[in-house]
Amino acid sequence: MNTTSEIATLRPIWTEAERKLYPLATVSPEKYQQVIRLAREVADGLAAVTSEAALAKQWANGETLVADAAARIGVPVGDLPPESVAGVGFALRDAELRAAAHQLQLVSTIDAARSDGDSWALLHEQGTLIHGLMDPYSAIQLHLATGAAIVSSVEPNPVDGRANHVLTVIRMNSDTGEPVDIDPGIADTQEHAEADVFLEARAALIEQIDAMT
Repeated sequence: MNTTSEIATLRPIWTEAERKLYPLATVSPEKYQQVIRLAREVADGLAAVTSEAALAKQWANGETLVADAAARIGVPVGDLPPESVAGVGFALRDAELRAAAHQLQLVSTIDAARSDGDSWALLHEQGTLIHGLMDPYSAIQLHLATGAAIVSSVEPNPVDGRANHVLTVIRMNSDTGEPVDIDPGIADTQEHAEADVFLEARAALIEQIDAMT
């Protein structure tokens, strides 16, 4: 089994472990906190694991990792299901690895745009405008000189359910792509019913932000 299929098989197991944990917060808050502490310690114990392949390989040792984590922090496993605790811990570490990979991709995209002499870097784009809500469009365009970022999205209109084309300007770190300010005061949020009007409005925003430099 290759790495991709291994992770694809294991992630639903880890997600289910997280799902089963949530009711504990209401039924037994103390036990919930105990599971969270143990799972966090399991994830921390996997800090040296830096790839999906290595994480998938470690799953066979999940219950041992839980026992080791319990011993380190002095929290007894008791009647907690070790595999479920392990699943939550692995889910936490998996999320960290994916976040790190995403961050590296953002930096790579920004560096490539700068190397090409571009003023903007397209950090994200998916969906298609012509398909409306059947394949919702979204995009993030980062202005490298100012850190202003245009966030485009197509969302259901809460009134009639039709496609609503939304434009928001936030500020990001222009080296890393990390959000800095969700309301930098550059432009108000815009909503447009028609895709062509949305595109015209986005082009105007690009011109406005280009003029800031």
